Amino acid sequence: MPLKKLQLKAGINRENTRYTSEGGWYDCDKIRFRQGTPEKIGGWQRISATTFLGVCRSLWNWVTLGSQNLIGVGTNLKFYIENGGAYSDITPLRATVTLTNPFETTNGSPLVEVTDANGGYADGDFVTFSGASAVGGLTRLAAQVL
Repeated sequence: MPLKKLQLKAGINRENTRYTSEGGWYDCDKIRFRQGTPEKIGGWQRISATTFLGVCRSLWNWVTLGSQNLIGVGTNLKFYIENGGAYSDITPLRATVTLTNPFETTNGSPLVEVTDANGGYADGDFVTFSGASAVGGLTRLAAQVL
């Protein structure tokens, strides 16, 4: 059987079915067309070694008047601003309260109980403690409500 030169149409045609798009491209990923020929676009590249909490649901990119390139990263848990590979948590605070001796520990247990009668917290809420003294040898400043 002799060789035959194939002439494929440039671009991706999703208007028809896979079978009626004969002689062209129907489904592609990470390619672009240059002069009618497909060319691989590279994959994804990590912009930072640091991570954020949650699953990213939205990204918003803008440049400030001072020429800073910023990206707003909205997750299912928090909102961050990415600047130069660092993520700053700018999630609004719901409330700030002062508690007196709210921490309690049990010997041998990894749990720390925090008592705030008027908190109204729900599962998954984040709380931050500041100015607290160590209890049971623990000094962690942030936690998630379980």
